[in-house]
Amino acid sequence: MSKNIWRRWWVKLWIEDIFKPGGILDKLPIDAVGTFFLLFAWSGDTRIMKVPGIISFDGIGLSDEQYCHKLRMTPEKFKEMVKILTENEMIIYDKGIINIVNFDYWQNKKEGEVKPEVKFEPKNETKNEVQIVRSKKLEVRSKKRHSSADADPRPSQIVENWNKIPGVRKCKLTDNLRDKIKTRLKNPDFSDNNNWLEGLRRAFKSSFIRGMTKRTEEHKHWKASIYFFLRPSKFDMLMQGEYDDKPEGREAD
Repeated sequence: MSKNIWRRWWVKLWIEDIFKPGGILDKLPIDAVGTFFLLFAWSGDTRIMKVPGIISFDGIGLSDEQYCHKLRMTPEKFKEMVKILTENEMIIYDKGIINIVNFDYWQNKKEGEVKPEVKFEPKNETKNEVQIVRSKKLEVRSKKRHSSADADPRPSQIVENWNKIPGVRKCKLTDNLRDKIKTRLKNPDFSDNNNWLEGLRRAFKSSFIRGMTKRTEEHKHWKASIYFFLRPSKFDMLMQGEYDDKPEGREAD
């Protein structure tokens, strides 16, 4: 059997997220809808993309010419589509790399799940719909503890999109991390107007956070972790542009 076998032959995009009021068709002009669908499908081609949901070649961005050739559009049209999709929080575009926002949310979504801005009443779950975590006892205990947290998908979205940033320390959504994110979301500076999403965009574009700038000898092995992102002082600096690209590197605090 060939070693270059696909890990995925398909991508999943839920119909309700396309046609519901306020969904993709309501948010975007029809040509931007088509462009998003093409980018969405392309990002799932794991023969080429090492990380599903991110379009790059081994972490290197594509040129505008490569995007235009693939999407069959002019450079002017491509720039217009990128602007629309970025403004509508569908993609993050930086140095030729396209990150599909919430790609994993759609791939892992179960029937009835919704994004934070949509109110819904969860349906009764059957045994087949409930994820078994180690044992039934652990499952019940976890459900009791996180019954309210599970209704808010933001902690998992934050972890999902943090892990898509090249060069950072990857993490799993443990109970402890979920609690820390929930606490952080209580602060308006982090939660209002989805500031955390803007913070993730800035982190994705920061060569310093991605480990692409020079480090001092003392910090040469340092990698940004999600706890760095959650720390109020560091988040404020991030939002104020302190970690935006500059000619010289910075030391890690």
